[in-house]
Parts: sequence; C-alpha cells; structure tokens
Amino acid sequence: MEDEKREFDVAALYKEHRETAYWEAYFVLKAFGAQNWAEDVVHEVFASLKEPALGKVRNWKAYLRKAARNQAVSMERDGKSPRLAVTILEHLP
Repeated sequence: MEDEKREFDVAALYKEHRETAYWEAYFVLKAFGAQNWAEDVVHEVFASLKEPALGKVRNWKAYLRKAARNQAVSMERDGKSPRLAVTILEHLP
C-alpha cells in the first residue's frame, strides 16, 4: 500500500513539475553543448526521490529545479555527458 502511495505521489509531482525540471536541466546542459540530455536528467531526478524527502519538501518547484541543476552539473563533471564521449570518439584513430 505504501509503495502505491509513493508511486502516485511521484507520478503527480512528475506531471506537475517535469517541464520546470526539464528546462532547468536544458539550460545548464546547453552551456556544455549537451542539452539533448535534459530528459535523462529529469528522469534521474524523479527516480532518485526517496520517501523521506516527500514529506519534508515545502516548495517542490524550487526543490526540483535545484535537483535538476545539480544533476546536470554532476553529469558533466563526472563525464557522463555526450560531449565528453563525442570528444573522445573524435580523437580516436
């Protein structure tokens, strides 16, 4: 029963705030030339939501914007963005 509630809550949050998170990630990744990965960032952010967070967040729009921004920066920093992969492939013989 609890899992059903969590899924419903996350689904409702996704439906309401997906676009906000998407555009936040898009603009961060655009600076790195990797804006096409914004949707992946959004999915990572929503997939990483944990039950304790669901009750503690007061402003979901701000929380998810910040989470999307952080995830996009982490993706670039950790070398998970396509820009790094393309750069490596371009230099292979």
